[in-house]
Amino acid sequence: MWIPICSSYSPDYTPPMPPRSGYVTLPGTSPRLNPLVNMNYLLCLACAILTFTDTNPTVDAAPYEGSNLRSAVLLVELLLAAAGDAFIGYEGGKKLRRLDGVLCEPSKGTQAFGYTTISENKKYFHALINAEESSPNTPTFVYLPGGPGVSALGATLTLIGPCIVEADDLTLSLNKFAWTRKANGIFMDAPGETGFSIGSTEASMREYVDNLYKTLLEVISKAPHLRENLHLVGTSFDGSTATLLAQKIISFKSQSGIKLRSLIILDGFMSPVDMYRGAVEMARKRNLLPQKTIAKMVTDGDTCFEKVKACQPTGSHPDPDPSACQEAANFCRDSLLDPLKAASISQYDVRTAPGLEHKYYKLITGT
Repeated sequence: MWIPICSSYSPDYTPPMPPRSGYVTLPGTSPRLNPLVNMNYLLCLACAILTFTDTNPTVDAAPYEGSNLRSAVLLVELLLAAAGDAFIGYEGGKKLRRLDGVLCEPSKGTQAFGYTTISENKKYFHALINAEESSPNTPTFVYLPGGPGVSALGATLTLIGPCIVEADDLTLSLNKFAWTRKANGIFMDAPGETGFSIGSTEASMREYVDNLYKTLLEVISKAPHLRENLHLVGTSFDGSTATLLAQKIISFKSQSGIKLRSLIILDGFMSPVDMYRGAVEMARKRNLLPQKTIAKMVTDGDTCFEKVKACQPTGSHPDPDPSACQEAANFCRDSLLDPLKAASISQYDVRTAPGLEHKYYKLITGT
């Protein structure tokens, strides 16, 4: 299910679209959002970073709440600065400086931003952040953050991008663990009106993947070296998206010349039947819930699997049935996951309550 990025997560809300007058063209650049008429739109992207971990079922927000807040605030400031001569404001009596159209000024890697026209009313926003340390065979990754409906730009300030936000909420420092130290990164806002992209949400995964592929081809056409050592990264829901995109790249390899080297899936939401079945098995084998509750989960599990099957593509209907899939998702979640939540048991770590998973792990960063 796609969730509009500025909707407060109400399925009946339509996010505000930037008007045509909301674009400015700077010398030597593509059209960019004018912050003077699109402040609400920029704030929506920041809000998306703050609410992402509360709506994405594969992420525990607790360890990252502070960094998400800092990143959301700084992202608005950076994008305002990147759009032109807009005044940012004051902090401690000092005027905040503009960053001249880049997301991470301290990084040595060049950074480019632009739009790919999908159709008359649809454009995909993309960012290319080149490696700080390049070589003849520098790898390039395409990062798909999941959701669907999560802006890929959030990852550039919180996870894998060249800069991180310091505790003062204003200072950018190089991220010594950034993927972009030694690899080029391509980030795309998709599907539909996610982040800075423009247009209605795609009706099918087929259309979504086709549009991602079209955007990738355009980015590569302007920087042909990116095709030589390409890697796809799909997080959460986009584990499926990345898999389908990989299939398309391989199918059209002779035309595009893209050399796809790997497909990386991070915390992927794959094979929902197996995932839901695992929830039942975990509850049963570990005696996490009363036997009566587990017995009902087993029965409901059979119904869940039938509903998931009913929404899948068939010979006469090559795309999944959205309404049937939504019905299946709602039923399976309510029947197989909510009993654990009601008992204050995390579906990610059954030793603790939801939101407290971080107590049982320690993040050790590498080099």
